[in-house]
Amino acid sequence: VLQRALRVRRLLTAPLREVLERRISPYLQRLARSRATGALHRLVMREVERALLEAVMRHVGGNKVQAARILGINRNTLRRKLLSLRVRA
Repeated sequence: VLQRALRVRRLLTAPLREVLERRISPYLQRLARSRATGALHRLVMREVERALLEAVMRHVGGNKVQAARILGINRNTLRRKLLSLRVRA
């Protein structure tokens, strides 16, 4: 059972990891050219979280209870995140 779970996890995360690495590279190049220090982690995490919430909300047809269950978070936490990231439910 554990081996199957690990295989499934690899299938789900490897392509996402590759996409993220490709998409983050331009941010890093711009930062290096500008010599600016910034909040890259915060920027990336906010954008990834927004995209994730939008996708899940579409998947469940706006049902916050189902979305919270899929995400493994409390419904009130989901509601706060949707508001703070300006994601329509």
